[in-house]
Amino acid sequence: MIDEENDPYHLLAEAIIEGAIKDYLRSYKAKIRFENKINELNTKINSLKQESRINQINMTIEKLKIKLDIEEKEIDSIESFINSNWFNFLTKRDPDRLLEKLKVEVEKYESNRISKTAKRNIK
Repeated sequence: MIDEENDPYHLLAEAIIEGAIKDYLRSYKAKIRFENKINELNTKINSLKQESRINQINMTIEKLKIKLDIEEKEIDSIESFINSNWFNFLTKRDPDRLLEKLKVEVEKYESNRISKTAKRNIK
């Protein structure tokens, strides 16, 4: 008899879920980076006088917004998966608890990022 830890179907299910978790965290971190960069560039535009430089920054902002939209869709898709019947079929994990843990991890990432930025600005 194969125990759950060595069951190939169980291992596959866990690999699918772990992949979704990694993708979620990667997308959320990218989303935060893109949002911060967009805000930074919008602030920079306000201090510029050169029209050509403003246009260049606006084009960069538009590209970042497209990337941000892609990451937000990926996050929504993974959240839908975690809340799906398919997820419940694959695992006994509590979807609400998992999402809460992921959001706490993202908040830690964002907090650390803010701290590092503040330290750089002080120097």
